[in-house]
Amino acid sequence: MTRMSIRKLAGPALAALLLVPLVPGTATAADSLSWQPCRTIAGGWPAEDQRTECAAITVPVDYAKPGGRTFELAVSRIRATGSRDGVILVNPGGPGAYGMSMPRELLASKAAGLGVHHDIVGFAPRGVGYSAGLSCPQDSTPPDPSLSDKEKARFQSERDARHYQDCVVRDPEFTANPTTANVARDMDRIRQALGEEKIGYYGVSWGTALGAEYRTLFDDHVAAMLLDSVVASTFDLTAFDRDQMTAKENSFHDFAGWLAGNDRVYHFGATKAEVTKALLNLRAKAPDRSTVDGLLLGARRKWPDSAQQLVKLRSGGKAPGAAVPARTGFDWRDPNPAFNPD
Repeated sequence: MTRMSIRKLAGPALAALLLVPLVPGTATAADSLSWQPCRTIAGGWPAEDQRTECAAITVPVDYAKPGGRTFELAVSRIRATGSRDGVILVNPGGPGAYGMSMPRELLASKAAGLGVHHDIVGFAPRGVGYSAGLSCPQDSTPPDPSLSDKEKARFQSERDARHYQDCVVRDPEFTANPTTANVARDMDRIRQALGEEKIGYYGVSWGTALGAEYRTLFDDHVAAMLLDSVVASTFDLTAFDRDQMTAKENSFHDFAGWLAGNDRVYHFGATKAEVTKALLNLRAKAPDRSTVDGLLLGARRKWPDSAQQLVKLRSGGKAPGAAVPARTGFDWRDPNPAFNPD
């Protein structure tokens, strides 16, 4: 689902979130959490990050059974650099996107002013990243190479559907509870653990639905809220998927047009049609199509770098792959960050 870059945040809206004072919380409650540098306890965390701290809070799997099963929810924060007026919780969307690194990435953007007077607090929603989830071995059986693209897609869809069904059977209680309302309740547990009467909130994409849910359930505890790239009020994942595919299709054709306009540099073709054909042929020959797809569907700011990587692939080189980080401490897993504000 599309989301607006923080670089393009509406000035008045951002100013409003910066200027509305948050009610100061009691430092003793926040300090009671076992905050430690994330780089020392979270597997795969960038060693150069000296600011982000991590902790965990205990929350119920099912809020209808407060005395029942619990799990640890991972939380991150970067402290205010100036006089502290409260906290701002952040969420990058998804649903199910990773949120632990969002404070660090947010403060590396033009919205860094948010962190002057407020602690910026991220978290991994239940079942995501460093927070408790299910251990379900993935079936990676490849489709028969002789199948058509449509048949391969059906094979993969049916294979994954069986995997998800098996995963639900493994832990039906947990899989029934990663709802928007429960993630909002988890947010309020974070607020309580921080000792804050009120919180600020910044949410992107599905994070706007989460913000709306939090405001519905805990309006008295909201000091200020900024919702970026608001989702439709009717939460239809099928419609979202279709809209995403349309957006990706449009993005691809925009990229092809840009390459055509820069043919003297990249030499994929002087027209959009020529470039489209060249890119699809390159994709068809690539051993890892997902890597090529990432280059073809990247954000506009990444087009020059993507074009260079595609030229390298055309010449027989390899596109850079994602490094697999080590997993250490608390068995916290390193997921793929889904938020980039640049």
